[in-house]
Amino acid sequence: MANHHYGNIGDVWKHMVLCEILYRTKPDIVLESHAGAARYALTPAPERNHGIYHFLNAAEVNSTLRNTVFFNLLQELPGRDGKPNVYPGSPYIELTLLSRHNTGFIFCDLDDTSLENINLAAGDLNVSPQRVTCRSADGITTMMSAIADVGKDKTTLLHIDPFRLLDCNNQGYSSVDLFIQAALAGIKTLLWYPILSQEEIPSEAVTVVSEHLVKNSYPDHLRFPTGEIRLKDCILYDSNNRPISGETLLPGCGIMYANISDDLVKRCSELGHELADTYRDMKNRVVFTETLVTASE
Repeated sequence: MANHHYGNIGDVWKHMVLCEILYRTKPDIVLESHAGAARYALTPAPERNHGIYHFLNAAEVNSTLRNTVFFNLLQELPGRDGKPNVYPGSPYIELTLLSRHNTGFIFCDLDDTSLENINLAAGDLNVSPQRVTCRSADGITTMMSAIADVGKDKTTLLHIDPFRLLDCNNQGYSSVDLFIQAALAGIKTLLWYPILSQEEIPSEAVTVVSEHLVKNSYPDHLRFPTGEIRLKDCILYDSNNRPISGETLLPGCGIMYANISDDLVKRCSELGHELADTYRDMKNRVVFTETLVTASE
């Protein structure tokens, strides 16, 4: 499987949001442009200690985090002493939370091992094979076609999760192009994006999407809220606050929303602030920020 950064703070923030939105919207169709695997063996590692293991420990004393859909899903996974022995990727979360609904799924990835992992998870969760489509293909092109085919009577959620936001496919389209096309089509859309530098203010995603909207004269009603997790220190430390040689953290990440209700965005922002607050006494202190991107900027 291609992803070796699973369970870091970026995953925790992304999956907290994804869980809340899936649970409350229960879409008829779920689309994943960069699916990754369904499950990963969960073992201690510096990034995961700072991410998922920190979250699990914090939730033991923080009722807000303990009552999240994400935490409750983690508690249902196999493990011991409240700690799961697998980490759920986005496909597993989607299949689990929507297994009892008639939701259809399309998962795209260029890594065939990840797609095989998704099919195995779907079988374990008793999700009918007729509901699950795994495509070894470019996710941007595939999802652009899928969006055009979605019926107006269907509630659809598109999750875009690129490692590099502006990487283009063979047709010259990036994840930003996919995000805006989905937004214009009325699709509920989540765009997760990395923040690659602490000096990246505003974030590349906010800048690029804003410029894209203005350049193409898109309607003024388009409104894209964001929630960003930013680290004040990207060096990883051990339990004695000593730097771990050769280990660093992603400076930050964000989620941009399209066609998600204000109440649901507000709920996710509250969780973002709560998550960031659990790091307040650590050297790797985290801050949570919000921005609203509009076509009039």
